[in-house]
Amino acid sequence: MLLVALFAVAGTARAAYPGAAGVVLVVDNKSPIQSLTLNEARQLYSAERTRTASGVAVLLTLRPAGSSEKNDCLRLLLGMEEGVFKRQWLAKIYQGEVASMPLILTSDESVRRFLAKTPTAIGILRSDAPRDNLRVVLALTNEKGK
Repeated sequence: MLLVALFAVAGTARAAYPGAAGVVLVVDNKSPIQSLTLNEARQLYSAERTRTASGVAVLLTLRPAGSSEKNDCLRLLLGMEEGVFKRQWLAKIYQGEVASMPLILTSDESVRRFLAKTPTAIGILRSDAPRDNLRVVLALTNEKGK
């Protein structure tokens, strides 16, 4: 049975999910987005909302289908697999609730470049990836034994 557990570490919400490695949601250092709560990130990535609690309209990004970053993010954040995620977003697009799926960025470098040009975008990196000029707004980790 897979369980999702929440932990607060130094003011940053963390989600734990057995079998998954860690990923972080990041923004450019110049972004108006200072941090995200776990619930806020879930609402954004499940297309329940398009703005942060502070009112900033965000542009979501993801990694390509089948990538460990995308799979881990979807499992840790939403507790779902890619197929379910895609169907949910397509339904929201069809209903006119959102304009498009999150933008797919294929590499760490493409995440860094895109975030540098788009201050309201949120990207995903492995928790151990270099994060020069980026700020972690939410860490999603597998903290075994906690």
